[in-house]
Amino acid sequence: MTTLRYPTQKQLTLGAISIWTFILLGALLVVIGISAIGYRLLSQKLVESEKKTVDTSIIVASNKTVLDKMIADQDEKNRIKQEKELAAKFKRDAFILEARALTNDLSVTLAKVEPVIAKWKDFMDGPTGRPVAKHEDLVKLADFYVMSTPMNLSAEQGKSQLEFVRTVLFTVQTMQGEADPGSTYTDTLSNARAWIRKTENEIETRAGFISHILTQAKAKSDKKSEIPDMALTLAIEWVKGAIIVEQKKTEVKIETENRTQNDLLAKKAAEEKLRREREEFDREQARLRQEVQARIEKEKLIAEAQSPETRQILRPFLDIGVKDQNRQLMLKPGPVSLSILSSEVGGFGGGHSVQKLISAASDSRLTDRTRWPKSQNDAANIRQAQLALDKLIRLGPTLVELGMLRP
Repeated sequence: MTTLRYPTQKQLTLGAISIWTFILLGALLVVIGISAIGYRLLSQKLVESEKKTVDTSIIVASNKTVLDKMIADQDEKNRIKQEKELAAKFKRDAFILEARALTNDLSVTLAKVEPVIAKWKDFMDGPTGRPVAKHEDLVKLADFYVMSTPMNLSAEQGKSQLEFVRTVLFTVQTMQGEADPGSTYTDTLSNARAWIRKTENEIETRAGFISHILTQAKAKSDKKSEIPDMALTLAIEWVKGAIIVEQKKTEVKIETENRTQNDLLAKKAAEEKLRREREEFDREQARLRQEVQARIEKEKLIAEAQSPETRQILRPFLDIGVKDQNRQLMLKPGPVSLSILSSEVGGFGGGHSVQKLISAASDSRLTDRTRWPKSQNDAANIRQAQLALDKLIRLGPTLVELGMLRP
């Protein structure tokens, strides 16, 4: 029979110690393992943190480089912009100075144009050119100059050029920044300078021609006049008509002489042609001379109508007033009406026209015009009225044409 043995107290104590030792060792191993795992994780985090720090430094450094480049680019752009603005301002200032000077030059030249045009007109159609018109060779010279040198002087062109320059000057003065005048505005100044040069040259040329040809005419003053007394323009037409006729006659003569003398029929035909052409040119010459003579007479009428004597004798009717001779208000101030004046005096050819003209010129109800003394029996008044009546009969239509009387 087997006998059961129970452990002793010492054996129990030794066994308990072994178990606890094992447990403690196991716990220590667990702690060591956890520590190792934690250390590893901590190391990884530190590495990752260091890596992130390095990446951030790289990004910051990269951003700083980009920012520095942007700032440098902007500074360069600002510098270029300032240089462009300074260059544009220099161009504008130079343009403004030139335009202002050109405005003064245009005004000076423009002031010369109308007097020169008037002087040329007086030379061609007035008394200034009459000494030249007396000599055929000088007339031909004047005609050649007129045909080869057309009148290009124009005050309107000068005013337009001046307005263009003033307009672009104002525009450029308001420009700012990089804006500069450009070719369009500078072309305006160039055109204005060209107009000044062309106009000054023509003014000088025409003045020189007038002076030269008048000097030649003065040297011929002791010679007999070859052409009737007339304006230079009419003298040119007179000479041209004579030249055309002579040329035609010469052509026909040469043609006739070249024909065969033995061809009687051809000779007769040539003579007949010459006769017809002579008759035709004689008629044309007569027409030209008649036309020129009519224009001469017209000039004389105009000269007499504009004379101080006519203005003085007809002053009661030529003065500007608000009422017509019939004392009716006119639409606008002006001289009296020729037809109404004729009606008021019973016609200029009537038997009592002189007395009625005195009454009309001395009518105290027309206070806005010069009046004659009211005395119909005074001999001086009668002579004055008769002279005025004669002038109204001869010069009436011319006075209306000149605007010195209303129709």
